[in-house]
Amino acid sequence: MASHQLDVYQNEKGLPKEALAIFETLEVSEEQQRDIMRILNESMNKGLCPETHDEAAVKMLPSYVRSLPNGTEKGTYMSLDMGGSNFRVLLAELTDKGLKVQVDRYHLPEEILSGTADMFFGYIADNIELFMKNHCPDGTFDELPLGFTFSFPSDQHSLNSADLNLWTKGFAVKGVVGKDVVRLLQDALDKKQNIKVRTVAIINDTVAALIAGAYYNNNCHIGLIIGTGINAAYMEQLSNVGTWKGDHNEPRQVVINIEMGGFGDDGVIEFVRTEIDYDLDSRTVNKGNQLVEKMISGKYLGEVARIILVKLTRLGVAFGGKLPKGLEEDWIFATSFISEIVGGDTEDKQPNSRRILQSLGADDPSPADCRLLHAICARVTQRSAMLAASLVGGLLYRLKKPLTGIAVEGSMYKGFPAFRERMTEKIAELSPDYKAEFTLVEDGPGKGSAVLAAVVARMDLDNQ
Repeated sequence: MASHQLDVYQNEKGLPKEALAIFETLEVSEEQQRDIMRILNESMNKGLCPETHDEAAVKMLPSYVRSLPNGTEKGTYMSLDMGGSNFRVLLAELTDKGLKVQVDRYHLPEEILSGTADMFFGYIADNIELFMKNHCPDGTFDELPLGFTFSFPSDQHSLNSADLNLWTKGFAVKGVVGKDVVRLLQDALDKKQNIKVRTVAIINDTVAALIAGAYYNNNCHIGLIIGTGINAAYMEQLSNVGTWKGDHNEPRQVVINIEMGGFGDDGVIEFVRTEIDYDLDSRTVNKGNQLVEKMISGKYLGEVARIILVKLTRLGVAFGGKLPKGLEEDWIFATSFISEIVGGDTEDKQPNSRRILQSLGADDPSPADCRLLHAICARVTQRSAMLAASLVGGLLYRLKKPLTGIAVEGSMYKGFPAFRERMTEKIAELSPDYKAEFTLVEDGPGKGSAVLAAVVARMDLDNQ
């Protein structure tokens, strides 16, 4: 098993005592992992309770998705996946043979990202029209249901209504905050004479991953994204959702978007945070927020490693006490560097550490410096995997199913084998009674919202 990549330098031979002191603070014991599992569930209950929801760090947002795919869904559906400076339009055909998808990607120019609501949604509608001309030239569809994956903080009022709270990720479109983005999208689509598309559902990327996973595996009850950020969604019984404002008809359940990256923002995980974490947090634009995400996800791990390396240089045990120029810049050390170093270096040879240090201005890094960087990357990855395992283990104990399918997406899981293997290994140790079955869902946000449109159509037929 390749997870031995994280078990390097266990004898601590040749590592300076100053580094070992920092590494000790990064260790997460099994007792601490189990504490995190328990505290996560307490935090989730707080988010579901109307009396404590406003102060809860874990917001537990009802998605209004009440039913997962059951395999009987058929037909052709569209989806719009918007989560960054590119958006994707998909045409999905569900048949007895499975899911057939056509997808095109479109760029959002700067003038659109900083323009008006009419410009923004008009541009999206223009490209959906272009997509339809390219993929459905004969216009054979009377009306296509569309699922909308919208990965921005929103207040959802129903399955097809959500008001934008605030833009993130560099978006600054005027006249959208506080408005129903489904209505704005539909108004733009309705102005198009040549296409008939009806927006039937809006969800975020984590909920979409769960729906896509459930299409392939009917045991799937958790959607998990571990990449730039971390979040999860799962199916909860309505009787546990005190914040629910919808009807109580069957099915008496709803998918909850946990907003798990905020776990710990209320101080409940201080027992595993370190000086390094406080330093990292001080360098972020959202100080005091998304604290567990800052210890796990791909957006932050590279900077965690750089902070440790800078600290050890100032203590005089790395680079002879003189920091290479490149490493002076915040966020210059990418998490992809950690993956390369952990995946390719050994205790005996550290070619990747040497190459990366040279690229950052260390002309001739010593063998000791290369070994030290390798050790830092292994320890940072190990802690990330242990904390991620604790969160997933907490969800498995909440659901209490003998086998739970987990649809997972994101660069930390997909592109970082040492992280993935250690995380799944630790989950099995923490949760021997409730096992996890992971399914990597490619293009989960796009497929998930298209499949959800099919679920809506199936439920409409069932209710007729």
